[in-house]
Amino acid sequence: MNMQKAQQGFTLIELMIVVAIIGILASIAIPAYQDYIAKSQFTAALAEISPGKVMTETYLNEGTDVADVAAIGLAAATSNCSLIVATGVASTGVASIECTIKGATSILGKAVTLARSAGGVWTCSSTADAKYKGKCI
Repeated sequence: MNMQKAQQGFTLIELMIVVAIIGILASIAIPAYQDYIAKSQFTAALAEISPGKVMTETYLNEGTDVADVAAIGLAAATSNCSLIVATGVASTGVASIECTIKGATSILGKAVTLARSAGGVWTCSSTADAKYKGKCI
């Protein structure tokens, strides 16, 4: 009377527990991933306008106003900016480069601005939520 029980696999309750755990993890991971994507798109938009600071400085130091983005070597629109606007007044030294961000819905239409003060100091500001800005306050 040798009674051996054949292995039957997982029970229904064990499988339901695993599915519940995966669901809980997914409910946490998906929003975090979406925030990560939005933050990376914000950073990419900032990186696309940052090179314009060099030519803006050059124009202002030469006494020439900055009238458009083409003058400072930027395109009017890029893969991360739906619109880029640049201005600069040589007599005051004040300038700005602004990008209207395109990408994730949480940052879509928000602006990131690099502004130059009369003293020559560049600052970054944005209308996006703080969690996407990184070091741009």
